[in-house]
Amino acid sequence: KYGSTCGDYMPDTGKLIVPRRTRKEEWDEYKADLGDDAVSYETFCKVVRNSDGLTHVKRARAILNFQKCTTCVNLDAKVKTALATRPVNHALRSEAFAERRAHHLEQKAERL
Repeated sequence: KYGSTCGDYMPDTGKLIVPRRTRKEEWDEYKADLGDDAVSYETFCKVVRNSDGLTHVKRARAILNFQKCTTCVNLDAKVKTALATRPVNHALRSEAFAERRAHHLEQKAERL
């Protein structure tokens, strides 16, 4: 879900490229999405590194792909802030994720 929502297929490689984030940031989003059903951080990292089902997903290269869109950078910061908010504010999280998802979908639609 994360890859198809945040990522985009690059026409020159056919790979799904996801924005460059730390594994911890990716796991935080995964955990926020699945809640108590989420696997541990260690298991998540092991699966991401070793899963044959994820070989088509690549991280964006530094400075290329998604890195220069100011809106993407701002929306990523908004999501990160929402995930760090204590006590957990589900409405704030949902709004941040929805706003970023809408931006990604709009950008994908422009390229079609």
